[in-house]
Amino acid sequence: MNFRKYILLICSAFLLTICSAQENAQELYQDSDIEHRQFDKEKWGKVIDGIDYNEKEKRPKEKDKSDSWEGFGGNPSSFFGNLSGIRYLFYAIGIIILGVLVFFIVKNTMLLHGTANRKNRAFTIEEAEQNLLETDLQRFLKEALAKGDYRMAVRVYYLEILKQLSLKGTIKWKRDKTNSEYLNEMRPQSDFKDFRKLTRTFERVWYGNKLIEKSIYNTISPQFEGYLKKIQS
Repeated sequence: MNFRKYILLICSAFLLTICSAQENAQELYQDSDIEHRQFDKEKWGKVIDGIDYNEKEKRPKEKDKSDSWEGFGGNPSSFFGNLSGIRYLFYAIGIIILGVLVFFIVKNTMLLHGTANRKNRAFTIEEAEQNLLETDLQRFLKEALAKGDYRMAVRVYYLEILKQLSLKGTIKWKRDKTNSEYLNEMRPQSDFKDFRKLTRTFERVWYGNKLIEKSIYNTISPQFEGYLKKIQS
């Protein structure tokens, strides 16, 4: 489920909360008891004493509704008085919940994208080894060949072999494991001899601390390429 679907679900839940709050407020109003008051004739007589109903009522001039609250159906108190305290409470709770959910979804989405980008974008071969199973090693191979660093290219090939064998479940890759441990894991496999040969080649090239020429690399690389195709098929 992507980020937009999360937002749509949250907005829908928020709207349902508002509708539910409004219905509850209406039900509370409809179910409330009506207070009956007796009509006091004596007080009413005092109020209307001296009023002449034959006189014409002087109507005040109409005010510009744009300068008053009449355009909204009355004064501010009557406008806001139509909303009950319960509805305000539900609105506040809904807004708080919506804000918290959106905050955590955005935060988690950014963290996930940032973690994925860090894993897939290793800047050194050492960083690539830390996240070997998530790293695109082909980029390091191209960079090594572009620089003429054929020794590094052989190392990248061997790391790619370990990565593919680990993804297949043939071995369990760990950064601190030795090549001897990988050889022991591969011993029951039918292609053990091929893996052992490539392991020895890698060790001579990498740990020999000697630069290799392009001609030697051109002899070695097809062996690594052929084995990779074999285990990926």
